[in-house]
Amino acid sequence: MAYTFDPSLPTLKDEARQALGLTDVSSVDTAVFADETILARLNRFGPNAGMAKLCEEFANILDAEPIKVSQQLGASIEWVRNRSAGLRDYAKRLRNGTDSFGDPAPTVIGGSAEIADPVVDTSRIEY
Repeated sequence: MAYTFDPSLPTLKDEARQALGLTDVSSVDTAVFADETILARLNRFGPNAGMAKLCEEFANILDAEPIKVSQQLGASIEWVRNRSAGLRDYAKRLRNGTDSFGDPAPTVIGGSAEIADPVVDTSRIEY
C-alpha cells in the first residue's frame, strides 16, 4: 500500500488528502487512508460522492477515538468532535450538491475556529 502526497495537487487523490487534512504521509497512522483506498472511493463513486464517503469514513474514525486525553498532548475532545462534525457537514454539502470536490480543491476544516484555537473542556477529560 502506498501513502503519498504531492502539495502541488496534481491529482484528485492529492486534493482529497489536502481536503481531509491528511497530508502527513510519513506513517500509516498519520496518513489514515492508503492511496489505493482514496482512489477506489473516488473512482467507484465519482469525485463528489467519493469524497463524501471518505469524509464520512474519516469522521467515523475520529468518533471512535478514545475520549481520554493526556495533559501532555494539550488536545481537545471538542476539537475532535468539531472536526468530525465539519467532515460530516462537508459530506452532506457534497451529497446535496451545494458544494463540489476538485474544482477548486475544498477546505473541509481549514480556517475554522475549532482548529485555530481549540478549547479544552477540562471537566470532560479523564486524567
